Amino acid sequence: MTTLLVPVLFLATIEITGSQELPGSQLHNLLNTHKPVIEFSNSSINASSGEVVLNAGTYGYERAFRQGDSLNVTCYSSLPTLWFVVQGGERSGPDFSQQDVLGEINVTHQTYFGRHGHSSNLYIENIKYDYTGLYVCTLAQDSKVNSSIYIFAKDLERPFTDHNYVDIPNYPNDLVLYLKTEFTIPCQTSFPDINVTFRCLCADPKPLGPEQGVVFDPKRGVRIETVDKSFDGVFACETNVNGITYSRTFTLLLIDSVFPFTLKPALQPSADVHKYIGEDFLISCFVEVLVGIRPVITWFHSNTEVQESNRISITKVHKVDSGLNDFEEFRSDLLVRGVIPSDDGIYKCTAWNSPEDKGEVDINFFVHERAFVTLVAEEENITVTEGQSLKLIFHKISTYTKNPNLTG
Repeated sequence: MTTLLVPVLFLATIEITGSQELPGSQLHNLLNTHKPVIEFSNSSINASSGEVVLNAGTYGYERAFRQGDSLNVTCYSSLPTLWFVVQGGERSGPDFSQQDVLGEINVTHQTYFGRHGHSSNLYIENIKYDYTGLYVCTLAQDSKVNSSIYIFAKDLERPFTDHNYVDIPNYPNDLVLYLKTEFTIPCQTSFPDINVTFRCLCADPKPLGPEQGVVFDPKRGVRIETVDKSFDGVFACETNVNGITYSRTFTLLLIDSVFPFTLKPALQPSADVHKYIGEDFLISCFVEVLVGIRPVITWFHSNTEVQESNRISITKVHKVDSGLNDFEEFRSDLLVRGVIPSDDGIYKCTAWNSPEDKGEVDINFFVHERAFVTLVAEEENITVTEGQSLKLIFHKISTYTKNPNLTG
């Protein structure tokens, strides 16, 4: 008698029970049983704390080249997964090869027979200080089901990971802060065991701390709990490493309302989109704003705000270009997986800074039907014996049978 471990996705003969589609919450709970598992190729790395410190190297064009540690980490699941990297308020991925930032990240996906069925390997040969961030592996079908690890790329000569807009040492970055709101100054660091002070470069340069509502977090930066008029001016994050002082300088501008500027968001693709049922629909919204202002981007479908679900993901607004001619470009992506007929309609992106400073753009999306069925199994793996009859339970996500020609 032989016992085999067989992923249910590859069984040849199965009896399917359960003909109803699962509600969103139940499907999310079912997908949560397939939560990704992250493993490092180097077994000596201890990631139990949720963070790992690696030694950073230098870029090849620098005068004194130094080889850093490699990052080789694999995400396993019985369902397909994607990698993202979150750095402060910025999120990048999953196609790192198309990005100027984090372009040295290589991701390889594999499907195989085994305990998990899918793997996604993320590899960086020579990690640099500005690759510090939260590395997140999500299910492709539901980004809320994920596992993550924070990677510090320690560089004693580059303790701060955020870039200056202008390539001049200590040149101040301009930031716009709203009064009576919370704000985080991007002074995140390349290693955790570091002391950072935040102070005004003015007549009273004493360091600010919790008593003034200022808290430092190496993963996020300096958080100002409530912005008031005392934060108007030039401020600096400073640290001392091996007797050398490093600083990041910011010009903080306080306002009650945004300077009038009509936002003009743009979509990519910009023309009508046609998809078959079951295919994925991805659309990106870009908007330019004055340096230091982060716009609010909202997605609508048929005049109803789009909410994330097991099929729909919205990437957080993130900066893709900065500092040129006093403007920055921000982006947000909307991904609809496995489109269904009700996804058909007009999709609109709205960008907002204030009631006087906003804009919108829309696109027509057409869904065409063809036959297919999508199933999700209750069990990830089962054990069967040769000659044994087996009854498996699958849940139907969607089923369509009409198959017209797609001419548009």
